[in-house]
Amino acid sequence: MIRPHAWGRYEDLLRATAESPAMLFYLDTWLSADPDARPAPPIRTRGLNENYAREIRELYTLGVDGGCPQRDVTELARVFTGWTIRGLAGQRPEFLFDERIHDPGDKVVMGHVVTGAAKAEGDRMIHLLATHPSTARFVSLKLCRRFHGMPACPW
Repeated sequence: MIRPHAWGRYEDLLRATAESPAMLFYLDTWLSADPDARPAPPIRTRGLNENYAREIRELYTLGVDGGCPQRDVTELARVFTGWTIRGLAGQRPEFLFDERIHDPGDKVVMGHVVTGAAKAEGDRMIHLLATHPSTARFVSLKLCRRFHGMPACPW
């Protein structure tokens, strides 16, 4: 999913990776659920999982020093509950938003109140993170280091 989005908008690339069955599986996001949810018995125990929230914040957008404290990571993890996978048993995995395991409560991430809007909450957070000025600085610095071998960019 990276190659088709490599020359497009960064937000589209983030969304594609967020909905990727490989990413959901690798970071156990597919198991992240509202602890109070009462879905049909899962294969494995479900609960709130902060792995993807931390990855998108620290590695793909704001960076460690980008202005997103631990409380925001937990709230962001609540936003991404319900982002799961179907078709694993048949080896045809695909993204599924399961509202039954999504945390419907209001969340506060980076000072923004995120109301219970199902999958649209995650889409809104991806937009917010992708367009945040700290993301532009963090990703630009990573690109400078990667392609120019510079320890730091001149700006």
